Amino acid sequence: MSEKKRKFRLKHGVALVVTVSILFALALVYVIGSGIADRWARARIMEQLEKATGARVELGNFHIDWRTLHVHFDGLTLHGREPAGTSPLFHADRLDIDIHVESFWGRKISLGVVEMSNFSAHIRVEPDGSTNVPGPKTPTSPGKPAVQSLFDLKIAELRLQNGEILWNDRRRPISAEGRSFEFAMDYTSDAGGPAYLGKMSWQKFKVAAWQYLPFTSDLTARFTLRPDSFSLTQLQWKVPHSEINAQVSVSNFLKPAWTFRYRGQLNLEDIRSILRKPNTPPGHFEFTGEGKYAENKLDVSGLYTAGEIFLKYQWFHPGVISTRGSYHADQRSINVPTLEATLLGGSVTGRLHVDLSSQTFRADTKARGMDLSRVLAAEDNPSLPIIPLHWGSKVDVDSTTTWISDFKHLDSRGLMLWAPADALPAGQIPVSARFEYHFGMDRKQVEIASSDIMTPTSHIVASGTLGLNDSSLDATVDSEDLSTELLPQLSEFESAADVKQFLARLLVLVTKGRVTPRRASVLAYITNQLLHSHSAFCRENREQDDQPQQIIIDLPRPKRDDPLPNELPDRSGQPS
Repeated sequence: MSEKKRKFRLKHGVALVVTVSILFALALVYVIGSGIADRWARARIMEQLEKATGARVELGNFHIDWRTLHVHFDGLTLHGREPAGTSPLFHADRLDIDIHVESFWGRKISLGVVEMSNFSAHIRVEPDGSTNVPGPKTPTSPGKPAVQSLFDLKIAELRLQNGEILWNDRRRPISAEGRSFEFAMDYTSDAGGPAYLGKMSWQKFKVAAWQYLPFTSDLTARFTLRPDSFSLTQLQWKVPHSEINAQVSVSNFLKPAWTFRYRGQLNLEDIRSILRKPNTPPGHFEFTGEGKYAENKLDVSGLYTAGEIFLKYQWFHPGVISTRGSYHADQRSINVPTLEATLLGGSVTGRLHVDLSSQTFRADTKARGMDLSRVLAAEDNPSLPIIPLHWGSKVDVDSTTTWISDFKHLDSRGLMLWAPADALPAGQIPVSARFEYHFGMDRKQVEIASSDIMTPTSHIVASGTLGLNDSSLDATVDSEDLSTELLPQLSEFESAADVKQFLARLLVLVTKGRVTPRRASVLAYITNQLLHSHSAFCRENREQDDQPQQIIIDLPRPKRDDPLPNELPDRSGQPS
């Protein structure tokens, strides 16, 4: 063949390829521009959805932006086996999907951002136990594997807005968004009948539900769904500082009896932030349990341990406590029949009852062997200052305490007994006492019934109220030398003049605002006892009063409650 013919054929071949390419491009533009491509894609999507789910699919407006591969659905509905005229199995007003082509020749794609709004999923369980969940239309045959893959979704970012999940007539709203969503579903048929096998994971997603603060969490689940039963074989849910693992199953939809077991750990920081409970103390719980829900009755029981619970309220700040026990719960209440705790150097046993509807708590406890100095330090606060006494004792308390929600409206009453310990640290004086008390947080005061305090050299009988707004304490004191018991550091006074000088300096500090009026009142009360019982005073007046003295003190209402530094004066008259 001559060179001239070869060039001619080459030119015509190139022209033919160019012409075919142009015609193909024009045809593609026509197919896309005329909507033929959208109609073909719409039909294929509906066909695959019906084949995979077994549902009857309805689809409103549908459009693909072929340049950006963005898919838009309006009015996507899946009808299951529910009666005509009832809510469908699934409906979404709007669904937008971004498609990424991973490999053109390998036909591998992934989903970028998927956004679904105004959607609902409705599961119906009929009186005979059947559901509205259909089976896939993919037939099984001996040549196919026992387990068939229906779909395997991997979504880079999923957004769910204004959705709801319904189980019969129970409705739960849901809105969430997060990354790395994976959902795979297989179908099989065995001796137990047809079954869906599903697995799902969602990382770093945020849920906005009810009135709670949106929070980030990770979720992993595996489940099996049959026509008459459901089994959640694995559930792992991690929130910012807590985690729970659970298994759930229901064996018969006709007479559903949900059984479950679980274990987890709870950091109270999540309660404070997510449930919007600012008064919840720091702490960490570990728990296990199992339960059953049938015929609208809940029955749950388990064990718990808790540590690093740090109580630091104004009227009670004992520091770190730990506790453990067993619990039982139903839909109305939670009961802890065997509560154990360590507190203020002693131990606490008792029981706790929680009414879930009113969020009311009631604790009946018995505390044994607590350290008196730590008890007094835990109750000292600007509204009720407690002078550090050099008394040493072990404290037992039988009390009933109630509160609402996160320690609001706390009220406690009971009997407190002090008994000297076998061995006391150097500088402490043994003391015995009996108190009947009633503390009300709303009233900001403690009521004390007729109570006794006894040391080797004194006997005090007191009753009345101590509080932020109104205080009135009646005390009868019978003491040989009260100063060495109440304030040993002041026993160096050599005369009544020294005590009076102390009172004068105290008055100056109150006038200058360096000492709160309430704390000054307590100091003045104790110093008043020094004037009537100190040996130096007795020597100066050459008398010894053996009769008990009746002292009535009305503490003034303070102008401010915040403690000031350096409130106690030293012997030089300057704040120490």
